[in-house]
Amino acid sequence: MLNNILSVYNQNKDTLEIEKAQILHRLKLVELWGVKKGDKVLEIGCGQGDTTLALASVVGENGYVT
Repeated sequence: MLNNILSVYNQNKDTLEIEKAQILHRLKLVELWGVKKGDKVLEIGCGQGDTTLALASVVGENGYVT
């Protein structure tokens, strides 16, 4: 899951480790929130979209993130 999310980022090795840590943090939040496959989620204030990517990767093809 992490590698799929990171694949959309610029593969600049200077920033990749930071982005990896940020995505891991967001995935942990999504887990703590109890989001699961097939859920429908409304995200408010998505900023740069990192959490949106984490949410979308968890809800999968049958879920939806707005």
